[in-house]
Amino acid sequence: MNQVAEFYRRELEQALKEQAFGISRSELIRSDEHEAEATITLLEGNTINVVLSSAGHKVLDQEIFYETLDDLLSSTSPAYAAKRVETLMARLQGLADEKGS
Repeated sequence: MNQVAEFYRRELEQALKEQAFGISRSELIRSDEHEAEATITLLEGNTINVVLSSAGHKVLDQEIFYETLDDLLSSTSPAYAAKRVETLMARLQGLADEKGS
């Protein structure tokens, strides 16, 4: 696998790890020198295929590109968006509790 193909694979894998709190399951299914693709099971239970290319992230068979996987998931999954806010608030509360101690 060449460096460009590795780039897309690594970038999508990293994005999936960072967003794991707000999805049920993910699996990288392919990558090449043009893009990488993963299957994501949303918290709502439905499954989408996401492609990362030089244009950005998009749901397979849709034309809208997003700069980040977070943006795509926030737009696609209301449960992800709610979980993201919940996670952020918990982290902020943890920081406030540490500072107060």
